[in-house]
Amino acid sequence: MVVVAICFAVAALSAKLGLSLALGAFLAGLIISESEYGHHSLGLVMPFRNLLVSFFFVSIGMLLDPGTLAKYWWMVLLGAIGLMLAKTVTGTIAVQALRYPLRVSLGTGLALSQVGSSPSSWPPWPRASRFSPRTCVRGSWLSPSSPWR
Repeated sequence: MVVVAICFAVAALSAKLGLSLALGAFLAGLIISESEYGHHSLGLVMPFRNLLVSFFFVSIGMLLDPGTLAKYWWMVLLGAIGLMLAKTVTGTIAVQALRYPLRVSLGTGLALSQVGSSPSSWPPWPRASRFSPRTCVRGSWLSPSSPWR
């Protein structure tokens, strides 16, 4: 109960100072994680975190419109292949810069190409282009490690 009070107090203090509530909650998390009760608090919060993560992924899945997928299947396929190819190339170049062998670099690039179908990989202009969050959701179905395979 004290942990929740600390979170609300630090978040309210950050809002009072003109900062965001999210920054206040982050700072409260840092304070609590460094205390002697950090591990115990984490154990209490993890079930709630897992519940919220499941809500997030269910809401992303609800963005999927099967009608649009059937209508624009070729655009979705080309977008997913293009995105995965770009991520493979950039991952390979990044590992090559660390002077690993080409085989290791290419394997790493291929492994990383199927990761990151989250809002952080969406462009800030989804409505202005043909690229949308739905493309990311559909692209994750094409991944070799996809649970739907």
